[in-house]
Amino acid sequence: MNRGTLQRWVRAGFIPAPKAEIIDGKLVKCWTEKEIAKIKEFKTESYRGKGMDRRKGSRAKQKGAK
Repeated sequence: MNRGTLQRWVRAGFIPAPKAEIIDGKLVKCWTEKEIAKIKEFKTESYRGKGMDRRKGSRAKQKGAK
């Protein structure tokens, strides 16, 4: 997933914000495995197969479409 997409989803409240921690003097933001599963579920339900096919410049085919 694109970083910008994840940031947009966090701002919109679709997914939780990653937890921030300092590890070896560096700020690290990460999700738990449970949160990652929820993010993947949201993506599958909301975005897979929708939008533009960037390679062809046309609408992407919907699952089950003829």
